Amino acid sequence: MDVFNFLKAETAGKTTLPALVDVFEKMCKLPIENVSDADIMILFETGTYTFTGKPLFYFSLVRQYPDEEDEFYQLRLELLYEPSETTAPFSRTDWDIDLKENIFDHIRKSAEYIALKDEPIYKISVYLNQT
Repeated sequence: MDVFNFLKAETAGKTTLPALVDVFEKMCKLPIENVSDADIMILFETGTYTFTGKPLFYFSLVRQYPDEEDEFYQLRLELLYEPSETTAPFSRTDWDIDLKENIFDHIRKSAEYIALKDEPIYKISVYLNQT
């Protein structure tokens, strides 16, 4: 099973931030055919955006890896929340290559994770795009 289908299947029925982060971490341990681990990056990104026409708070996890044309695939798990006073100050873009600690330890220690771990998720999206 490829990483996209694994992520789609494993996130089905999961409704909590801790469970979904665990699934994404598990998926990141799977190899990607014809891609070296050194060429894969993981992004943790948060912020309130109006991509859907409505302000929503995004808690995004991305596994990025090269395609065949000098661009990248981005496998995304996006957890959307209703914006609140709690989420208002949150905005970050953290790449694993810029951290001294494991990205998933970093995510679980983040103020966003701590604040949202028991909050209801408005929408969960899993998709693959190219840069």
